[in-house]
Amino acid sequence: MANWKSYSIDSVLNEIEDEKFVLPSVQRSTPWTENQMELLFDTLLKGDSFGSVMVIDEDKYAQPLFEFRPFSKDGIFAHYKQVQKLQRQQYFVIDGQQRLQSLYMGLKGSYKDKFLYFDLLSNGNKSFEFKFEKGVKQLPKFIDINREREFTDHCWHMAGELYLSLKEKNDELLVASEIFRVLRITSPKKRACIIRNIKAFYINVITAETIGISKVALNKNLSEKENRQRVIEMFQRLNSDTTRAPFYELNSAKVRKINNIMADDSYYDHEPSLVEALISYEKRNYMNLI
Repeated sequence: MANWKSYSIDSVLNEIEDEKFVLPSVQRSTPWTENQMELLFDTLLKGDSFGSVMVIDEDKYAQPLFEFRPFSKDGIFAHYKQVQKLQRQQYFVIDGQQRLQSLYMGLKGSYKDKFLYFDLLSNGNKSFEFKFEKGVKQLPKFIDINREREFTDHCWHMAGELYLSLKEKNDELLVASEIFRVLRITSPKKRACIIRNIKAFYINVITAETIGISKVALNKNLSEKENRQRVIEMFQRLNSDTTRAPFYELNSAKVRKINNIMADDSYYDHEPSLVEALISYEKRNYMNLI
């Protein structure tokens, strides 16, 4: 059975750093491109759904089904490790690795020695601009003249620093006023734009529960081998282009297909608890988008 709950990005990142969320050896290690990660943050700040995350709930003192590794903070992936007994409850991520990994590196670390920067003069609803770069001096100061935008200059700020400041002060206006003072920003229009963007960052990263997590419990009546096989089959289904559309491509036809599967009793005979959790997860992923 799956237990679905929504969380803030901040709370999930804290549990990733504490290694409560880990990656099983069935996961691929290839990260998203910088452009994909930057677009994820734009999607996040717009308040759009970017899909749920699915994890296997492994109990304290249990022998985990797979070797596992922590999330990378800098784009360098650790070796998988195997333990006989878990010292605490942990969640093995089987779907959503790339999104969680991107959020973690962007807000708490780096990627290939590049840090994530947020343009505080972004156009808001049209586009929140993020960019991975080694330093602010490598970022453009002015925009392409052919682009539709309110301001012709950029105001880049390290996303990780903004994240920490907002967590510490818990007040977006106080953080904004400090930025105005340091950068000597006096224009009322620019100040208003920066406040809007910082508020969007604060709400969608720290305060709002913007990410859904489905926690699937293992069937304790099955053997370790049977549970492992069922998790592998679920992982293959979640990551197969022929059986599951990406979260941004789910549509009514996909939901009808899921409903047809639910009506097929023989499908449940194959792997009842995990398939039921998967179907519920996919339907919720779709419902988050409408």
